[in-house]
Amino acid sequence: MGGNRGIPPVHAEALSASPPDKQVFLKYGVSRPQQIPPFSREERTMFQHILVPLDGSSLAECVLRRAVGLANAFGARVSFLRVLEEQPFNCLQPIDPLDWDLCKREVQSYLEKVTFSFQQEGVQADFVLLEGHPALRIMEFIQSQKVDLVVLSSHGRSGLNEWNGGSVMNKIVLRSRVSTFIVRAYLPDYAGAPDYRRLLIPLDCSLRAECVLAPAAAIARSHDSQILLV
Repeated sequence: MGGNRGIPPVHAEALSASPPDKQVFLKYGVSRPQQIPPFSREERTMFQHILVPLDGSSLAECVLRRAVGLANAFGARVSFLRVLEEQPFNCLQPIDPLDWDLCKREVQSYLEKVTFSFQQEGVQADFVLLEGHPALRIMEFIQSQKVDLVVLSSHGRSGLNEWNGGSVMNKIVLRSRVSTFIVRAYLPDYAGAPDYRRLLIPLDCSLRAECVLAPAAAIARSHDSQILLV
């Protein structure tokens, strides 16, 4: 119980002491409203560099609108990363140099368009094109570029076969050691604007569980969301 820090049990409503123009509604287990101290500036800017790995598929692109919302909430810059696999493990044919060069040019053009669209919305953004094993190169980039948050799609170009919980995404979540935001790719409205009306935060009274409170509050303030603590 030492990690509770005065957070009441579950079930009534409370209003946080957030800035006047941005109020965060919380649900607790008390009979009267409680005031929660505003988070420090350091906590609100805990994510300064967001990485968005893309594979060129529409499924992977479901993260784009979410990434815009997160970048605005934290004042973070965004890097788009595409890793081209030179020789997939199931491919026995040699790669044609001309086709490979054409592929790289097409991917670079795609990344430039995505980056420009973010810049048009006032988000600081850049892109990187690498070659090699996707999961390994992504994790190397995370470490070398001091990435704070990775925004991933649950599925990508390979559908349920590769870019899923058993391959690239799973390796990044388990081995990158940075925060990860996973967007479910098969939601019908994944291409629309992000809507964070209600944020569910499960807590177990431990300090580790409470590490999510600061970023959740930043997202809630940015999107006028309601936070549910359970």
